[in-house]
Amino acid sequence: MLNGLQNLTDKIQSDAKGYADELAEATRKKVDDLLREQKDEADELRANMTETARKEAEGILARANSQAALEERNALLRAKRDMINETFELAAGEIASLPKKKYIALLAKLVKKYQTGPAEIILNARDLKEVGAELLNEILSGAGAPLASLCQQPGSFKGGLILRQGDVDTNCTVEVLCEGMRHELEPKVIELLQF
Repeated sequence: MLNGLQNLTDKIQSDAKGYADELAEATRKKVDDLLREQKDEADELRANMTETARKEAEGILARANSQAALEERNALLRAKRDMINETFELAAGEIASLPKKKYIALLAKLVKKYQTGPAEIILNARDLKEVGAELLNEILSGAGAPLASLCQQPGSFKGGLILRQGDVDTNCTVEVLCEGMRHELEPKVIELLQF
């Protein structure tokens, strides 16, 4: 009977061990399946996040390239505008530096064109000293010339003059004259500067 009991105990233990092994194997298999599923989901999530990050990076790079191109274009436009402005400033300086007789003739022509009555002529300090008296003689030498005088307070401009007739000032400075002709001359300047 002891032998029978031992056999029965061994059988129960063997069955229990077999059941435990099967349960452990099934559990291991379920865990492996779950881990595989989680790994697959993690891989898919990683791939999606990587793709999203790549697309965002491409968008950021495209915007940065676009911004850089825009800034480069704007810098080029500013440089061209500066060159054009410098050209007109040089032209104003060249006019103000004409030989004395030509410069006096130009100023006298401006006065005769715009003077309608008694006027005061405002020159810059250099012109007041160097050409003022000769300009006044040139203006007053014509028959029937209106009365004109030189303002002893110089203006602050590069060259040319301001013609004051009562309360009205006519600005004939070289800066204003050049700026007035700018819309007409700018395309030619651009062509000469080859942009």
